[in-house]
Amino acid sequence: HDVLSGTPIYVFHGVVPSNPLITTLEEKLKPYIFHFLDSIAIIKLWIQLMIPKVEDGNNFGVSIQEDSLAEVRTLETDVTQYLDLTYKYLISRGELVKKVA
Repeated sequence: HDVLSGTPIYVFHGVVPSNPLITTLEEKLKPYIFHFLDSIAIIKLWIQLMIPKVEDGNNFGVSIQEDSLAEVRTLETDVTQYLDLTYKYLISRGELVKKVA
C-alpha cells in the first residue's frame, strides 16, 4: 500500500504561458520605443552639429543648445531604463521558470 503524502509535487511540462497583457503591451510599445530612440539620436546629432565653434562673447545661444542637448540625453536615459526594466522582467521570469523546472 504505497501512498505519497505531504508536499504536493508540481510536474513541469515544458511550457509556462506568459502574461498576455504584458506580452500585448510589449509588442505594441516596443516599435514606438525603438523609433523614439532613433529620433533622439538624430536630434542629438543635429543639435551637436548646430553648436558653433567657441568664439568671443555672445555664447547665450550655445548655452541654450547645450541645455537642450542635456534634456534630450535625459529623455534617452529614461527610455533606455524602461527597456532595461522590460528585459529585467523577462530575465527574472526566466530564472523563476528555471527554478520550477
